[in-house]
Amino acid sequence: MSDLTPADEAILRVLHEGRATQGYIVSKADVSRTHVYNRLQLMEARGWIRNIHEQTSLWEITDEAPTFEDVAGDQSDG
Repeated sequence: MSDLTPADEAILRVLHEGRATQGYIVSKADVSRTHVYNRLQLMEARGWIRNIHEQTSLWEITDEAPTFEDVAGDQSDG
């Protein structure tokens, strides 16, 4: 999971808490709206998240998303 950016980690942390709109993710992750949008699109393409309500941009995490144990394991390997 070494290709996770700090923004990805922040977004995934928010989504691990439960479903969230893009606006909520922006406010909780402290990342720009444009960057969140771009990262959400990438994570959706990877199968880590899914947009469950297009009109409100409501997102949820999938079982394919990396866990924070995965992230911690990659950091200790270096």
